[in-house]
Amino acid sequence: MPLARNSTAVSRSPTQQGASLVEALVALLIMAAGMLALVGLITGARHSTEVARQRSEALTLARAELATLRSFGVLSRTAATPPGTRAYADITDQSQPLPVTPPDSNTTFHVQHTVMPLPTAGRGRLVRVGVRWTDRAGTPQQVQLDAVIAEVDPIFAAALAVAPSPAP
Repeated sequence: MPLARNSTAVSRSPTQQGASLVEALVALLIMAAGMLALVGLITGARHSTEVARQRSEALTLARAELATLRSFGVLSRTAATPPGTRAYADITDQSQPLPVTPPDSNTTFHVQHTVMPLPTAGRGRLVRVGVRWTDRAGTPQQVQLDAVIAEVDPIFAAALAVAPSPAP
């Protein structure tokens, strides 16, 4: 008894025999394009992460420079001022940027500050600290912090820490 052929079976004509190879090549081409796009995305993300880390380091350097400028011990120097004491009167413009390379960093930052009088009639100085560097792609980057340093005798800083005695 002869076997009956399934009526739903598809017979391939000779022109359709290579179609699966072309489909495989197109799929491979699409996958390769997707992988190249993924590599570009990862590279861009890595660059952005590195610039963000450098920006964080630059902000830390700028804050440290502001803290140093604010750490004066007297308003002006006298003969009785101990050596090494910072004075408010010494807060002046920095003529040249100071190159700084933090530990575990591959970047050299250039820190500079400028000092201006307050635009209003206050007793203090407006200080602008700028940090510049060049990222790995060769793009110049910078951060800038502005602050006011008040001309207040540091002896009054202790008044903030001491509670007033209660009235009798």
